[in-house]
Amino acid sequence: MGFVVVLFVAALVEKNRVRVLEPLGDDHAPSSRKALGLDEEAHRAGLLFVGAFRDNESSLLKVNCSIYLSEDGLVMMVVPSATRTIGYRLYSQMADDVWLETGQVTGGSDLSNYRLSAVLPDCNLEQVLHYHRDRVAAYDAEPIPFDPETLIDDLYRHDRRRAEDAVARGLATWTDDQQRVWRHTLRGAAQQVTRLTTGFANLGEETKLAEKYKAMAGPAASAPD
Repeated sequence: MGFVVVLFVAALVEKNRVRVLEPLGDDHAPSSRKALGLDEEAHRAGLLFVGAFRDNESSLLKVNCSIYLSEDGLVMMVVPSATRTIGYRLYSQMADDVWLETGQVTGGSDLSNYRLSAVLPDCNLEQVLHYHRDRVAAYDAEPIPFDPETLIDDLYRHDRRRAEDAVARGLATWTDDQQRVWRHTLRGAAQQVTRLTTGFANLGEETKLAEKYKAMAGPAASAPD
């Protein structure tokens, strides 16, 4: 019970930002990519580096994230700079405005109607990408390729749509006049805790699924340290 209370309080007080990203330019890209240690694995998986970006209202982070894009434009990888390499997220935008998100570790559940998240633990990028593409293929709506020229605008619109949806359904509230920062309401925090605890309960199934994708990739496949 104590753990659930901690999760509830954390969900209630945590503030979330609608990101407005700006490119850092080529001077920042090499050091960012080297620090993440993800270039080689991304290249093998067919993901091309797009650039390094930061939130234009954040004075704390020099690099907010690095972004990669598949050659067919159907998969975008976002790697937060403050995390280890396993903190990446794969995204695909679908024709019904829903984004599919896949990662190696959970990033928390989403209370909006515009994002469906899944986790494949202890797998490398190629395996997670394989799983993500299987999810895209099985989804009811068609995927829409990302345009490298509008990636930042796409991310902003998606973040804002998610926040506005949660606010409209009474699950979140804005904390600033500019409507850039939001937090969960009591009802939203309760739903967040329910989804998180359900996710913990599903860890065994996720582990079995991960073993399946490892077996498909062969004995040499393993997650990065």
